[in-house]
Amino acid sequence: MGDRTLVTLTAIAGLAVWTVVGVGSIVLVVKGCLLRTWGGPRWRIQAACAFTFTGTVAWVSGLLSQSGLMDKEDACRLDGAGYDSGFAESHSADSQRPFPLHDWCSAHHDLVPAWVNPTVVICGALALLAVTTAAWGAITQRARS
Repeated sequence: MGDRTLVTLTAIAGLAVWTVVGVGSIVLVVKGCLLRTWGGPRWRIQAACAFTFTGTVAWVSGLLSQSGLMDKEDACRLDGAGYDSGFAESHSADSQRPFPLHDWCSAHHDLVPAWVNPTVVICGALALLAVTTAAWGAITQRARS
């Protein structure tokens, strides 16, 4: 087995574990909300995992919506938009950044859906809030003991 195959298999295994943990966290958070059994640091960590997974999925879907290997003009046409080469070239640096994601066809059309960047920000903020409140809860619970 070559090094490249080992790296590929490791990446696939990592993505599979991440997906199972993320989807499992979402299920546990929804179940906790429906049954009103939420609370405690453990539940907040589950919520942080769920928000992190959701934000990651949104970011990857935005990344995949960019033109990538396809010709930009063809990608814009396929998306039902006109292509303004001057505008697209002057904003080409936007498509190279990891965040916020953009891949402009013209001043009025971005190949990255409008919901992607706000979803990443909101999920990141909620994950940070969940981790912070979990830590605060654990600290105050330990202090009471």
